[in-house]
Amino acid sequence: MTRTNKPTKPKAVRVDFPKVNETISGGHYAVRISAEHGVIVEVSVDGGAYSACHNAAGHWWYHLHGLCEGPHKVMAKAIDPKGNSTDSALRRFKVKK
Repeated sequence: MTRTNKPTKPKAVRVDFPKVNETISGGHYAVRISAEHGVIVEVSVDGGAYSACHNAAGHWWYHLHGLCEGPHKVMAKAIDPKGNSTDSALRRFKVKK
């Protein structure tokens, strides 16, 4: 019997905050993300390029600044040390100034 070494994806990544369809202030907002230990997390805002998050207090964080009023979305993904990534976690939210 032969074993294949399929690449394994990291476990799921989850956007904790903002909540689904939450309305947030247009100033500063810290997106909170949960992911397994040993990965790095990146975020895309409104379909833009992915940017690195920072890890603190057991969660991953990404700081939003100055978003215009209206609907927005954030996508988060976790990447393991081998370069495998999770499917992206999508969260839709609104900004009100």
